[in-house]
Amino acid sequence: DVLNKNLEDIILERTKVLEESLSTLKSTQKQMIESEKMAALGGLVAGVAHEINTPIGISLTGITHLYDITASLKHEYKNDEMSEEKFEKYLKTCLELDRTIQINLERAAELIRSFKSISVDQSSDHIYMFNLYERIQHVLVSFHNKLKHANINIDIQCDENINIHTYSGAIYQIFTNLISNSLMHGFEKGDKGNILIKVYEKNKRIYIIYKDNGKGIEKDILPKIFDPFFTTNRKAGGTGLGLHIIYNIITSRLNGTISSKSKDGKGVKFEIIFDKLVNK
Repeated sequence: DVLNKNLEDIILERTKVLEESLSTLKSTQKQMIESEKMAALGGLVAGVAHEINTPIGISLTGITHLYDITASLKHEYKNDEMSEEKFEKYLKTCLELDRTIQINLERAAELIRSFKSISVDQSSDHIYMFNLYERIQHVLVSFHNKLKHANINIDIQCDENINIHTYSGAIYQIFTNLISNSLMHGFEKGDKGNILIKVYEKNKRIYIIYKDNGKGIEKDILPKIFDPFFTTNRKAGGTGLGLHIIYNIITSRLNGTISSKSKDGKGVKFEIIFDKLVNK
């Protein structure tokens, strides 16, 4: 009896230690995933800030020029030096500047709208009805700066009328991590490449086919890609959490599945299926 009691005590003690270790591991994993989300948000802020600089800078230059030529025309008018030709030239310049400023401020407003939509979803994800095609376009806005310096084309094949009721931020995370993965692992600097995102609806479920024609994934590595902290490119800043986050989001939040196929040197393909309508 004493032996059994000692054995039970040892088992209970070791079980307690294991439970504490598991709890610590889960807590660490959660903190790492939150850090990854914040890092993605930080990258988005930097990218959008860089993109906004251009249209705002052009608009500011245009407004300054408009002020200068208006002040000059006013001076000529007061001194009876304004000719009909100068006035017509002024009107023509004003119309050109007005159009340039309008186009660039609309571009800045579009970037800000996309940023607000994505950043709110990133910090606190909510379920609501939204257009899937528009959401994908918002994601591409955050990659504009990276893509314009790369030779990578992204082809979106998605019905523009698909509306889904789910976690908007989760959709952003899925596409952000997939595209980031292709850019970091699939292509070398200067490579010419293609990414295909095909989306369709069937039996109240959403099907996403994501393909790139990059380097692909080696056969022995493919089964590990959804494991936490697994990366083949840690030197370049890979955390090994991108695909793990996607897997967790799809399986636990969206009631879906994700699978992957690849051949070394022949690109990678992901197939994602999830419910069109998600309720808490």
